[in-house]
Amino acid sequence: MSVRLDRLSAPLISPETAWERICRVARPLPSERVALEQALGRYLARPVRADRDFPATRRAAMDGYALRAADAPGTPAIVGEIAAGAPPRPNPRPGQCVRIFTGAPVPEGADAVVPIEETEPAGDGRVRVPEARPNQHILRQSEFARRGDILLPAGARLTPEALAVCAAAGCARPPVHRRPRAAAIATGSELRPVDARPRPYEIRDSNSALIRAALQAEGCAPVFGIRLKDDRAAIRRRIAALAARCDLLALSGGVSVGDYDWVPDALAELGARVHYHGVAMKPGKPQLFAVLGRCLVFGLPGNPLSAAVGLREFLLPAARLLAGCPAERARPEWRLPLGEPLRVRGPRQRFVPARLAPRDGATVLLPLAVTASADAMAAARADGAIVAPMGAEALDAGTVVAFRPWSLP
Repeated sequence: MSVRLDRLSAPLISPETAWERICRVARPLPSERVALEQALGRYLARPVRADRDFPATRRAAMDGYALRAADAPGTPAIVGEIAAGAPPRPNPRPGQCVRIFTGAPVPEGADAVVPIEETEPAGDGRVRVPEARPNQHILRQSEFARRGDILLPAGARLTPEALAVCAAAGCARPPVHRRPRAAAIATGSELRPVDARPRPYEIRDSNSALIRAALQAEGCAPVFGIRLKDDRAAIRRRIAALAARCDLLALSGGVSVGDYDWVPDALAELGARVHYHGVAMKPGKPQLFAVLGRCLVFGLPGNPLSAAVGLREFLLPAARLLAGCPAERARPEWRLPLGEPLRVRGPRQRFVPARLAPRDGATVLLPLAVTASADAMAAARADGAIVAPMGAEALDAGTVVAFRPWSLP
């Protein structure tokens, strides 16, 4: 196979420059309101505010007795009880107390709650209590938030805990950004369906499974998947049709410099604006990012490990941007020590698949042995990729390095 020299002449850009170009283009999709049970994993388009004080009134933080702190220690008379959800009555007078339960409103005449395990019966409807302090075991009104306070900011991801906050604030239909509509195209005449028996010169299409599952895990709307042979006209038609329907289009294979790599030509013929083609990274140099109409188009290498690195480094973070995730959280980076030495070489930015492992009460990175960029098994074993420092060749165990986790915490 020959190569097209014109494609080799353009200088490669750094991975950081590639990410900056993506951030300049990818904007959150319009907002919509959805039911709480449909909002898990979505990103808020507007803040959720407190619709009242939290707590709305003073509440008991323990099961026990509500009384005046000035009456303790002593044996106040029990004049009633207040359960959670009941009005704050009766109101104890000096020398009296009320049996109270966790979450119940504290009556005006009481300024302390004594836990039940610190008391003992005193007979004749009284209870013996130890010394108490004012406001002891009482949640003050608005202690957590005041009416109008922002409880969840715009851009917050709606985790189960965040959905609980929405529910507490009466936000039954939170305003979230629309889920990106996505599609995936795998190109290559050598590709066969997963359930096929490939001949020795053919391979099963594993990249489609990777890309579609990853996009679905990010909450993208139903992801279309298509497999195409190396046919220039067919690739152009499919790109045009899917880009008109989708916000995000992922292509694997056909983006390098060979005579059968038709994706760049197809995009040029369709009038797409190419923001980069070629990134100084290893594995995965033939990365491509373009915009066709309103659709973000990513071209990933065909080799499985290269595709996985490009997917995690660029495509999925872009999907998060469309979904409303702030840029600073869309591509997280951790700083962790190496658990063993690492050797890297070459002028390109190295992304080394690695596992997270516990060691001596801390978490360390264990680089994975990779034979080639076609090693799909290495990608499956990885928790993410070490971003090796540029120019470094030998890194000792214990060296703190950048690590890109391949799933959001």
